[in-house]
Amino acid sequence: MPGCSGAEGSGQALLQVPDGPPELPFIGNVLRLNAGIHVASQQLISEYGSIFTVRFPSGMVTSGTGALGSGQRTVILADPELIGDMFSKEEDFGKLTFKHCPEIRGPFGASLFTTDDDEPIYHQAARVIRPAFAERCLRDGFFDKIVQCSEQLRSELLRTGGALPLDFHALMSQYALEVLGHAAFGLELGCFDGGIGQDFLEALHGIAEISVRQAGQSSFNSVQRALARITGDSRAIPVLKARMDRVVAEIVRRKTGQMASREAGAGDAGLGSCPFSKKAGSMAACPMKDVMERMMTEADPKTGEQLPEDNVEAQLLTLLVAGHESTSTAMTMLFYHVAMNPHVEQRLLQEIRSVVGDGPLKYEHLAQLKYVYQVVKENLRINTPSSRFMKTSPPDRSVSLGPYVIPPGTDIVVPTWGLHHNAKVWPEPEKFDPDRFSEENSASRSPYSFLPFSYGKRGCMGAQFSLLQQRVTLIETIRNFHLRVDPSTHVTWCEPLKGEMIPHGIKLQVTGRLGHDGQGASAGVSAGASGAKEGTLSGNSAGASDAGKLLMPTWDSACEGLLRGRDLLILHGSNMGTCEDFADRLLATCEGLGMRCRRAALDDVVGADFSRVGARVELPKEGMVAVISSTYNGKAPDNAVRFEQWLQTADAAAAIPGLHVACFGCGNKQWAGTYMAFPRRIESNLLKLGAKMLTEMGEGDADSGQAESAFVSWKLALAASICKAQGIRIPLAIRESLNPSAPSFEVVLHLGKEARDIEGVDATQILEDALARAKGSFLKNCRAWVTQVSLNRELLTDEAVAQGRSTRHIEVDLPEGHGYRAGDHLGVWGANPDEVVAAHMDYFRLPHDSVVSLSLLRQSDASCLVPLQRKTDVWSTLAYCFDLQQPASMAQIEVLAPLAVCPAERADLEQLSSDAGCHAAKVLAGKRTLLEILTAYGSVKLPFGKFLGMLPAMKPRFYSISSSPIKCPNSLSITVSVVTGTTPSGRKHIGVCSNHLKEQPRLRPASVGLPADAEHYMPLILFVKDSGELFRLPEPNVPVILVGPGTGVAPMRGFLQERAAQGARENILFFGCRDRHEFLYQSELEELQASGYLKLFVALSREPSVPKTYVQNLIEQESDLVVDFLQRGARIYVCGDASRMAPEVRATFQRVAEKIGLGDSFVASMVKQGRYCEDVWA
Repeated sequence: MPGCSGAEGSGQALLQVPDGPPELPFIGNVLRLNAGIHVASQQLISEYGSIFTVRFPSGMVTSGTGALGSGQRTVILADPELIGDMFSKEEDFGKLTFKHCPEIRGPFGASLFTTDDDEPIYHQAARVIRPAFAERCLRDGFFDKIVQCSEQLRSELLRTGGALPLDFHALMSQYALEVLGHAAFGLELGCFDGGIGQDFLEALHGIAEISVRQAGQSSFNSVQRALARITGDSRAIPVLKARMDRVVAEIVRRKTGQMASREAGAGDAGLGSCPFSKKAGSMAACPMKDVMERMMTEADPKTGEQLPEDNVEAQLLTLLVAGHESTSTAMTMLFYHVAMNPHVEQRLLQEIRSVVGDGPLKYEHLAQLKYVYQVVKENLRINTPSSRFMKTSPPDRSVSLGPYVIPPGTDIVVPTWGLHHNAKVWPEPEKFDPDRFSEENSASRSPYSFLPFSYGKRGCMGAQFSLLQQRVTLIETIRNFHLRVDPSTHVTWCEPLKGEMIPHGIKLQVTGRLGHDGQGASAGVSAGASGAKEGTLSGNSAGASDAGKLLMPTWDSACEGLLRGRDLLILHGSNMGTCEDFADRLLATCEGLGMRCRRAALDDVVGADFSRVGARVELPKEGMVAVISSTYNGKAPDNAVRFEQWLQTADAAAAIPGLHVACFGCGNKQWAGTYMAFPRRIESNLLKLGAKMLTEMGEGDADSGQAESAFVSWKLALAASICKAQGIRIPLAIRESLNPSAPSFEVVLHLGKEARDIEGVDATQILEDALARAKGSFLKNCRAWVTQVSLNRELLTDEAVAQGRSTRHIEVDLPEGHGYRAGDHLGVWGANPDEVVAAHMDYFRLPHDSVVSLSLLRQSDASCLVPLQRKTDVWSTLAYCFDLQQPASMAQIEVLAPLAVCPAERADLEQLSSDAGCHAAKVLAGKRTLLEILTAYGSVKLPFGKFLGMLPAMKPRFYSISSSPIKCPNSLSITVSVVTGTTPSGRKHIGVCSNHLKEQPRLRPASVGLPADAEHYMPLILFVKDSGELFRLPEPNVPVILVGPGTGVAPMRGFLQERAAQGARENILFFGCRDRHEFLYQSELEELQASGYLKLFVALSREPSVPKTYVQNLIEQESDLVVDFLQRGARIYVCGDASRMAPEVRATFQRVAEKIGLGDSFVASMVKQGRYCEDVWA
């Protein structure tokens, strides 16, 4: 369509957005919203899909996200991929309607929340206020104050709790406002004891009650206004609003007095107002301004102007209302869901006690409390405080959104409740399941499927503050109290503030915890019941490590003056101050190492005419440069925009070659669509211009709380790289910090015990027990189960098997409550081959039926499946818990070197552990395992417990599911290519997982001493991994092209089963294999072709007397058919090898598209639209 952006070169006609429900005369679809958009959106999405239109006649509906109802159709959008496309087009979709919404703009003024993208005051206020919510402010400013307020909440719960149920939203409303006042304004508002905060809440809740009453009477604004006049509400609201305004004025007065007193030397020095100087290290020493002080005193860095006084009051009122109400709602529902799910509460308590213990909560603990964060996020998904947000297309032109055309001036509403309850994205959406937000499950979803704080430049500025408050409050409350839902609870929802969801009727019973049952120091390993003697095979007996040790490295002082005389320029890009703070700290460290350091903004190296002439800071011709930067919605920070533009100039092309550079990026994975976009772009551009990277780019994720530790690790790696580049031996202090010692196990060998003597010796019981004990392990999060296969058959011909080849078809039954979707993966926990386990036990002279008890001397993820503090057979532990066939790493060999008695062997091991080239040639090239190294260097004496700690943990392997739940609802299948071979060192290599599957049902060898019967099969651990929305079938009427050579046919088989069950006949499959003996599922595929459900094309690459053919050759040969499918909107699915096949297939499709004039970016456009989908592996 002419004038429609985003569609150029695609060669495809844009579609109209589908219609939603039928309209009624005059009122359109208004009645469908009577129950509230949080309810209506879920119903409409289930009926009309993830994108459709509705109509709200002009003036009839007011939304908390603007004025709905321009008279034309409004788009309802809950498709994560299309939402991502919308956020990537800031110039096409913006916030443009608040200025036309007097119901919201009138009471709140021109605040951050109520202003539009085209209003300068919004951008000025954002630049002033945003730095107050930087990571360093959360860590060094807000955290301690939130903890202090949580103590106040604890006292209030002790005072009011007990047998009587508490109105929890009222309590959380008081608490959230008190936290806001104390942390963000530096003032106590007295919300619990009759202060101005309580006065504000009474007025706010009075207005809310009137709004609820009016909303219950009618959905029409005009009727609401008439009823307000009749009932007297129109007179009551201004009176209540005046009370709120008086509180705002009083807060301003108190803050002004506080700042004046401090300037006179009598105030709290921690809230000082001295401006940050540009001197190195000043940011750490200079006190930090809170949110309110910034609004009242800070000048806009771009215009140099301060916020007008009336705008400060407008911002303050908005913060008081929206800033506390959304968080109080979130915390109310958070505690409700925890109280409703005792197993969640118990798991929270276990994690909190494990990480924090009985001591005070520290900021560093938050990064380790992963389940706490999962619970917070799941609560925000299931009951998002804001019911929707809205964007509007430009008033003067049409734009594109994915494959759709959006007319000028169209409102697009994203209903967050509808998005977060979309069953296609969130299976069983009403179920409270924090494991949805495990790292593995989160990675499988679109980043735009979870948007509790909106997204992009208009995303909630205080999101991290709210998340910090929710986590701290949850931790401190669960540590001290039991929560249960009172029987009188009846949950209802309303939207008194036009978009802010408020729960009513939640009553919780709160009782204090009596001690810490079951906690304390763990008991030592007890002797066997028979009184048999015990022997130890332990590693080092170092005490538990300090969780915060990495954050306070001791190597700085040990290496003082090490790099004296070397030059370093540190450049930062920062909107909120976090990266500037990191730059200061890097400067302090490197100056301590003796380096000559300078620090500047990235833009400071660019002159007025985009050259180095006239720049404030000169790039070094020699020396080194460190770049530390954040990203702002994928774009450069304000003080790095010119630098990015400069990198495209000839001047940069002359300046950068040969420059030694290191890059560190700050980001937040909550905004996954733009995570690290700018830092990665900078590193890529510098590399293209000829810069030499000193070390790998560091990435700090604020969402996980790992930004600090990631920066420290990167700083260590940078120091080591500089030493290496300067020919200086890396000091031991740095090497030890970079490679912390491996965990060690205390191993108690139960002499005289055999495996058959252990109570509950069955490996299934041992592993199920280990799964239950695994705190926060991803296996538990993924709902793994222990089972046996129901079918295991060979897919290749007898001739191929005789040649040593094998591909197996494996089927397993699903336990009750487990399901899958076509395109999902099956995670399989492998077990080491018998001969590999036997070789390790023989080296340590352990009988194959040995019984041990293991204790971990330091907590480590490596122990997640190790059965601790119970008797277990060594065979099962080595088989399931550790990967025994990985090549020995330099870090492992470094541990062995000092243990070698022979000087020559020690010297050889030291070289292998310090010289990467030598290690690659002698270890990696031969794929030599740790056991092979130990065998070759016989003078090394390594305790068994230390050896276990050095081993990498066993990790699952993932296989594409090759069935469809429509055809196989109670079972699933996978297709497994069995791996065997000989390493260059002559060791027989047996693929861990594929051979474990091939041998199912697998018996233990007789030497383990257990009966060789069905009761003692080696169990199979499985879990379904949701592949997200990126590899899913379209609607049945959309054609598909499938490319799956070898075992890449597995998901295609599942897709074809599903398509056949749906009656969808437009399917092409390009399959490839070496010869006819490896034609997987030949009869099934040919039957589908004969029945009209499939057009099948087979490439044979090594079949005698047949030309060598690959799938990409067939695609080109069948280009006419491919083009026909593409022109009819087909989707393409590719599965298999990522190194050669996938890129060559993509290039082939692009060539086919170009031949018929579809443009040189056709495939790239399909990828962006989700029509070209890959599931590939290296």
